[in-house]
Amino acid sequence: MELIQPNDEVLIQLPSETTKLVKIVPDSIIGLGKFGSFPANSLLGRPYYLTWSILDGENFGLEPVPISELNSEKLATHTVPTTSSDPAKASKKSKNTDSSTPSGVDSPGLALEDTAIGVQVGDDGEEDDEDVALDAGMLEQELEREQKLWEAEMKNNRDIRDDQTAQSMTWQEIEKLKKSGGTGSGKEIISRLLRSHAYIDKKTAFSLAKYTKRKTNKYLKRIRVIPADVPNFTNYLITQKEPLKMLEIRDEAMGLMMSWADVKWGGRYLVIDDTGGLVVAAMAERMGLLAGEDARAPKKVSSARKRKREETDDGKDAKEEEEAPQAEATEAPETIEAAQKEASDNPYNTPIKPKTGYEQTTIPNSNTITVLHTQDQPNLSLLRPFNFDTANLINTTTHPLSTHLLSLSYLQLLSPESDVTLERPQVIPDHVLRTLKSVKRSNYHRKCRRQERLLNMVSSTRRGGFDGAIIATGMELSGVINTVTPLLKGSGQLVIYSPSVEPLSEVVDWCSTLRRTEFMRIKKESETSSSSSSLTQPQLHVLDPDNTNPDIDPATLETLKSLPKLPAHTSDEYFPIDPTNLLAPTIHTSRVRTFQALPGRTHPLMTSRGGSEGYVMHATKVFPILEGKVEARGKFGGRKKGGGERSGGRDKEKGKTSAKLNGKKEDVMEVDNFD
Repeated sequence: MELIQPNDEVLIQLPSETTKLVKIVPDSIIGLGKFGSFPANSLLGRPYYLTWSILDGENFGLEPVPISELNSEKLATHTVPTTSSDPAKASKKSKNTDSSTPSGVDSPGLALEDTAIGVQVGDDGEEDDEDVALDAGMLEQELEREQKLWEAEMKNNRDIRDDQTAQSMTWQEIEKLKKSGGTGSGKEIISRLLRSHAYIDKKTAFSLAKYTKRKTNKYLKRIRVIPADVPNFTNYLITQKEPLKMLEIRDEAMGLMMSWADVKWGGRYLVIDDTGGLVVAAMAERMGLLAGEDARAPKKVSSARKRKREETDDGKDAKEEEEAPQAEATEAPETIEAAQKEASDNPYNTPIKPKTGYEQTTIPNSNTITVLHTQDQPNLSLLRPFNFDTANLINTTTHPLSTHLLSLSYLQLLSPESDVTLERPQVIPDHVLRTLKSVKRSNYHRKCRRQERLLNMVSSTRRGGFDGAIIATGMELSGVINTVTPLLKGSGQLVIYSPSVEPLSEVVDWCSTLRRTEFMRIKKESETSSSSSSLTQPQLHVLDPDNTNPDIDPATLETLKSLPKLPAHTSDEYFPIDPTNLLAPTIHTSRVRTFQALPGRTHPLMTSRGGSEGYVMHATKVFPILEGKVEARGKFGGRKKGGGERSGGRDKEKGKTSAKLNGKKEDVMEVDNFD
């Protein structure tokens, strides 16, 4: 059972049917406006999905509501007090509204015991056939009579005046009961409101149930705490926040995206997320990266204290290493000057102090999420409720996403030599580095680690081999697809989300069979023998001399030259994307609608939110063969005939299957034929 931990973000369902996102900070007070407040410590260590009553006064805090009380309120039948002058009719009406009648259903409530007719059983326990037949006929007549009587006296809301004159209870009396405190005050208010209503006896059962529920939500201060997981958080954002900022993505559409992209633990995935990090959160949840013991309860150590501790440790090491050079400097100053001159002549060959600190320069080989963005930093603000704050990475180093979430801009991916962040800081020799203050020394090591980590991310991303890619953006899709598709491995899934269906319909048309056939014909005619032979050789990244940053050191430039070249597709009017890279594009949609289920009143809720439906397209990455064709042939043995004998008298024959690519025999495989 999942329990509420300190510093957790939770969702609190209020009596007004709204939800509020709250952080459980120990030793603090959580305020809920007109519904009151309570100490945060009352929820620590408690399970989710419980209903609580807010207590005021001396018993300030929370009190759990028993499940039996909640069930009794849901299953209770709201009876209408009668003022009829006929006692017999009143007693019959009270019987017809027995507790066996479902809540909110207008029915006569006739049961077998309501009639004076029964089945007589003899002393020997055997039924009398004549009495049973007579009782059945009388029972049918009684049912018809009661049905006609109920239809004649069936209530409606025509004569109800829902104004101030209908309620005789004043607001002063209500406020007096509120100040008495306790959970019984709300129930007493509801009971007196029902008794003092002038038209309560004219309400139908359904109308009375709605009236009682409305007063219960108003005067019973009950809350329900649910976890801020991805489904609940998505519903909270789309109903109470700004859905346009998250592209109006719904929980059911998110489930489609995760399923078609085959997001699971151990994979490498590429994502373009313009929803503020909601898609990244859903992927991290399926990959086991969203929460952990360290992430749920981070240590209460400030960033300044951590930095001071690191500086103190570096200062101690520097002080111990500094004593020996000072003793040698008095004896041989010429040796030190010669070493400094040699280091200045060869700055790039000087060894750097081993990297220490919070950032890691190595990139995991699996279970990673790589985010492509257009700004200096990705917008992942919606990851904050999951204890991962991109603005304060020092305090989130224990979170799994700190090492498995990678981010690259389009400039760093497509033209890394033009990005200033790949510029390596000027190398400082070891003996000079020891003389610097601890703050400058830490800054120097941090810059070196950042440059090396970024270079590793660029190298890992450009090599491709991703298991899937998810695109949720408002940008033009042709350029995004041409960038992402070459990075997928064979049979990798490409999933695109769009609030409307029109952009996805264009992508499906770009990958149609007619366009693919024409594209292959044009490309085959334009290729020459020299170009076709060069396709088998690995191509490397070519630096752009006009946009190359002159401050990048030669070692980094050599590393960039060794990166693989990304396949480029020249978009035109007829072929915005390469139609041979994607197979079987399909569009899906899913929408959950809430229905009101009542006899004769079953329909979707009129207050349901509208907006866009949300559509998901998925396709499979393939590697096309533009030259020649693939042929496969097999030679199999004879089949059985009557009597279990093989044709030609052969006992068993091995079949041979051969495959040819471009007219050349590639492989021959022998297959045993078993019947």
